[in-house]
Amino acid sequence: WFAVAIDIVIEADRKTVTPGADFAATDGKTFDWDWGDGTVERGLTQNPQAHTYADEGNYTILVTGEIASVGASNNHQILYGPRAGSITAVRFADSGAGCLKRIGNADATGDGVLSTKIGITDITIPDSVEEIGSKAFEYTGIERFLVPRNVSKIGINPFYNLVRGKSVEIDRDNPYYQSGSSI
Repeated sequence: WFAVAIDIVIEADRKTVTPGADFAATDGKTFDWDWGDGTVERGLTQNPQAHTYADEGNYTILVTGEIASVGASNNHQILYGPRAGSITAVRFADSGAGCLKRIGNADATGDGVLSTKIGITDITIPDSVEEIGSKAFEYTGIERFLVPRNVSKIGINPFYNLVRGKSVEIDRDNPYYQSGSSI
């Protein structure tokens, strides 16, 4: 079981949101997408279509299920539609089953899954993640990023040009990287 929570601010002139990230369900499994306004789409095997909010305001989108990876291809980002800076936090969580293995692209194609989302200042990544893909968090507002202990592969420029970036740290129990590593 896996979850990602996305805190988002919906404004009057930008109420339609389209998923851009490629959520890959574990073989034969499904996931649910809760838009945070009472609308829930259950049993999905691929991303839902666009969603239009009735009212402006703060919402938390919650995606739950057996998801093996969250990536972005063909210049897709996690969400389209909201104004730059409107996504304020992204929290990835894993129940301990370890199903989420990769965040970001497997290669250097396209933009990162959270690329250019400068409003994101807070991100949480579970220890089950083994790979951080290329450009995954470039041009975000993340202030501090902790590389989890099980990450054994980091793609090209995943933290390039963090807008407010103060530090990228490595979990002290990570046997593959250590603080001071060139990532």
